[in-house]
Amino acid sequence: MTETPPTAPDPYDYAHPNPPDDTHLWDLYGVAQVLGLRYRTIAAGKRAMPYREKQIGRGQKTRFYSLESIIEWDKMRDTRLLDDEGRQRILTDTDGRTWVDGKRVYTIKDAAEYLDMTHDALRARIYRMKKLDADTYLPAYKVGNRYSYYTQEQIDTMKGER
Repeated sequence: MTETPPTAPDPYDYAHPNPPDDTHLWDLYGVAQVLGLRYRTIAAGKRAMPYREKQIGRGQKTRFYSLESIIEWDKMRDTRLLDDEGRQRILTDTDGRTWVDGKRVYTIKDAAEYLDMTHDALRARIYRMKKLDADTYLPAYKVGNRYSYYTQEQIDTMKGER
């Protein structure tokens, strides 16, 4: 059985229904959905993105963002969440497997299960070995401080070193 990665959602699915003009624009909630982040996470970095304001009520204004400004903001980050078309790079399929750029990747917990180790034992091993063999023990993909992903090649190398 061949594994096929899931397809990324179209960023235009999250566009605001009533933008200030006829172009596709996103409010902050839509930006969070395009990036695959929580609203609170994206609210911290919103000042760096160019925006347009629209009066929505008595004294209330809403900021709208274009897809180009979202992509440019993402390019300034250490770890990119979007490709150049604005689609998410990190996807999870219906079985809970994670894919980055169409390649299957594993969390530390999944890697520990595959290596028949405990999660804590693998974390200790990574801590000890990451300076000696960075290509194998540093995560191939990292999203902020929270998520680290390892490729199948890295896990196979770890398994061979046991």
